[in-house]
Amino acid sequence: MASFVKVPASIYRLFIGNILSLKQEINAEGQTEFFMYENQVKQVVTQGVVIYVKLGASHTLFVLDDTTGTINCVIFAEGWNQSRLPIKVGDLVRVKGKLEIHNDNFQIKVKGNPYIMEDFDEEIEWYQNTSNLWNKVYTSRIVKTPKNSLKMQRHYSSNKDVLELKLVSLIRETGKTQINYQEILQLAIGENETEEAIYNLVVKGFLEPFNRESALTATIFDINPNPFHPKELILQAFKESNRPLNFSELRAIANQKFQDNAALLSVLLEELKKNDVIYERNDQEFALIS
Repeated sequence: MASFVKVPASIYRLFIGNILSLKQEINAEGQTEFFMYENQVKQVVTQGVVIYVKLGASHTLFVLDDTTGTINCVIFAEGWNQSRLPIKVGDLVRVKGKLEIHNDNFQIKVKGNPYIMEDFDEEIEWYQNTSNLWNKVYTSRIVKTPKNSLKMQRHYSSNKDVLELKLVSLIRETGKTQINYQEILQLAIGENETEEAIYNLVVKGFLEPFNRESALTATIFDINPNPFHPKELILQAFKESNRPLNFSELRAIANQKFQDNAALLSVLLEELKKNDVIYERNDQEFALIS
């Protein structure tokens, strides 16, 4: 029989849909408590795109949407300086705070400053780490203590994929057709397991050794010009279709071409819209900007 570890003060890193599915119980004081199996969930970390903001005299209310669901977030004036870090509709924001029910709706009482995301590769890392926590920790037969869930869990194997995609983005930004090993190391300063990521990019065909007789540290690589990053693959799909694509069509392409990152499709589309590469014609139908 499955056994569970009760962790009454843990911070759980969850998609909004997972938060909304938590079991609710009313305690002796008439307050709502939240549970995942037998584990009480008091505080959560989540993120999403801001779809609504209302500024009040004593607090700011905003709504986050991560495509799995929407949730209200409230932050009070004493805990945050709105003028110093303004939030606006369309921002991709990460929050941490206490989970509660307000007017029959789930709500996060935010602690500290919301974090406005700007780096797409960081968003990939968030999705993969959060998925791993849900699948390998929170919903495993023995629920382990997720006391470090707020930190980036770099021991997960999926984070090697994150680093690979980050390297692809950084290499593309150089505009070069060739790059050497030392230049790649400079691009990835501060990252762990860079050598393994470079090796994997060679195996996957993104980098092709130009001088094969050399040691890896002295190697010059040809850079594969074909689409490799998920964002490049989505752009290729738009160009090849020569017509607008709806979300279900893009989802099918995502599942076929980059299965593990298919959940990031909405984030990819938001990134491309933000950079004025595509626009939304109708509800969930997108087209390239000429």
